[in-house]
Amino acid sequence: MTEQLVLANLLQKRTDSELVALVRSRKLNLARVKDFFDLAKLLLNKKKLEPVIQSLSREQLEKISNGKDSELIESLFFGDQGELFDSVAAVFADLQIPAAKEIARVRPSDVDRAAINSHYTLLAITEILVQVDSHSIRATARGVAVSDAKWIARMLGWDSEDIVHAFDLAFVSGLIQPIDGRWYLTERSESWQVSDAETKLAWFLEAITDLDDFLPVQISPGEEVSGAIQNQYPLSKITHPLTVFGNLLSLSVDGFATELMEILISDGAEACAKEIASHLPKPVNQLIVQADLTMIAPGPIDYPTDRRIRLFAEPESVSLASNFRLTTTSVVHGMECGLTEKDIRSTLDRLATTEIPQPVEYLLKDASEKFGTLTIQSSAKGSIIEAKDPAMLAQIKNQSELRAFHFVQITENQMLSKHESDLLYFNIRSCGYPIIRIDEKSKVISPTTTPETVKNDVVDISEQVAALRSSTPGDVSEQELGINRQLELSLKNKITVEVVVSTRDGKQVKFELLPTSLAAGRLRGKDVHAETERTLPVSKIVSVKMGEAQ
Repeated sequence: MTEQLVLANLLQKRTDSELVALVRSRKLNLARVKDFFDLAKLLLNKKKLEPVIQSLSREQLEKISNGKDSELIESLFFGDQGELFDSVAAVFADLQIPAAKEIARVRPSDVDRAAINSHYTLLAITEILVQVDSHSIRATARGVAVSDAKWIARMLGWDSEDIVHAFDLAFVSGLIQPIDGRWYLTERSESWQVSDAETKLAWFLEAITDLDDFLPVQISPGEEVSGAIQNQYPLSKITHPLTVFGNLLSLSVDGFATELMEILISDGAEACAKEIASHLPKPVNQLIVQADLTMIAPGPIDYPTDRRIRLFAEPESVSLASNFRLTTTSVVHGMECGLTEKDIRSTLDRLATTEIPQPVEYLLKDASEKFGTLTIQSSAKGSIIEAKDPAMLAQIKNQSELRAFHFVQITENQMLSKHESDLLYFNIRSCGYPIIRIDEKSKVISPTTTPETVKNDVVDISEQVAALRSSTPGDVSEQELGINRQLELSLKNKITVEVVVSTRDGKQVKFELLPTSLAAGRLRGKDVHAETERTLPVSKIVSVKMGEAQ
């Protein structure tokens, strides 16, 4: 109890900004914290201490265990004047720090080779954003649904686990967000997509280095990243971002650090991004447009051009050389996004190495004619699907993949489903129907319209700290509040206390009492030695030391 009092006094002397930083870094919930004494008690709780201790480096653990760094001990609120609090010392006494292991080493990968990973990652994230924007990609507690990850992995020729990590990277970078079990683009994704490669990479590197789990490390080129981190943080139970995202961002190859890792650690995200970008393959904006409605990009495409192609063509494989396919549905999608038949043809004319084949011309004309012939609109009763050709409604209604939506015919050209229009739109579209969404005024709803960023209920820590500060009246010290707390606890648990009382003549008298009541600023208790009742004014009590339970 005394250590809580000491810590409460130390906390009270900190500035509000320091307290906010402390609460945020320790991930504390101040909902039930009424004063600094409560905050001290929370900080010394074993469950709150363990994550902090686990985040310490081997060197820090050894210094604290040996009591050789009083500044570190006090900065972590582990003790006062270089001495650990008893509760903290008890945790350290039980620690078993694993011995350092030999770190596996290889010859560092060539930076040019490593940079290819970043190129693929930029392609993958671009693809993820396209698919999130044009399909219903499910969000689970662990990130992206496994089935969706496998589907995108097949398209990119990636391992599905790497796609999961790429989704995680897009999420921590603020490009996508989960809403009601589905992934959506954020407002920030637009800025990322129109940026150059260097800016995109800096965006990612800054995002991961800002994560709470990004513990400072020293890793040399060629060292195994996970082994080096484990040696430096032997008690850590978190997965370091460099272990998860290192390969994606060229910081490592097959788990072994590259020279780029060293640049990130020593010079920062911007310098590292600049170096990676200088080694990326140069874009070649060309398309081989074929009569079978496929298009081959024989080399890398710059990001603005790649983004435009994806509006009206479906990627079949994405790499240094990529394949795309034109379909009626994909071209209709481009028109939904605001492109005209003329815009699409102009793009193909500019990029194609030969004249546009006749089958492609027919496809563009057919898609233009079908655009708007099948629509879906939200209504009070559900979603209304309308088609100019009633036969198309019959096909959709009888499509095996769509029967679960229970369509009900309401007119010759309309049918109703109680399911949400977004869900129906993506499912009907995935079956190859050129459906578009319209609003109540029959205006086309672009599938690339970015939803508003969800505003999470963020607790204002500054306000909580201010409330904490005001909980201690100006004329009452935290020490006085601590004395009251100790007396309340001893009364509740029937624990004897040794109190030191200041008398009128300035002397200090010591009593050992078993408290029986605490009210109106007075402590009443049984004097253990004199075997008599005593009543003492709390304001005169200088210190309290708790004894044994009776």
